[in-house]
Amino acid sequence: MLVDERLAPYRGRCRFIHHMPTKPAKYSIKLWMCCDADTKYVYNASIYRGKENANEAICKDLGGKVVCQLLEPLHCEGRNITTDNYFTSLGLARDLLMVKKATLVGTIRTNRVELPKDSAAPAGRELYSSLVGFRELST
Repeated sequence: MLVDERLAPYRGRCRFIHHMPTKPAKYSIKLWMCCDADTKYVYNASIYRGKENANEAICKDLGGKVVCQLLEPLHCEGRNITTDNYFTSLGLARDLLMVKKATLVGTIRTNRVELPKDSAAPAGRELYSSLVGFRELST
């Protein structure tokens, strides 16, 4: 399964339209979608409406929250979830493994707080190389 965002072009009146001047469709509605990677079937989707009110607290891990909401009605046991760097976090990987019994594959930003400092790219590492980390779960 794949979780990602999609921008649907829209020029009408709506309070949650996103304006992105660098995109081909400058005005769009952001959709978060959970799809099957093989068949491209959409299992679940939600519209990003922004903050509901000005007093709402900022969510620390919005990407992880979105993934959990999209996967909630689905039976994910034994499946692999693929995300991009916006959604991927160590906390999400732990939650999916412990609660849903699913694995997570995705790129992760090197500036994430939960990553160890030695996982950042050292100056001498070869261009386009990868660093893979693994740790057994303690029971």
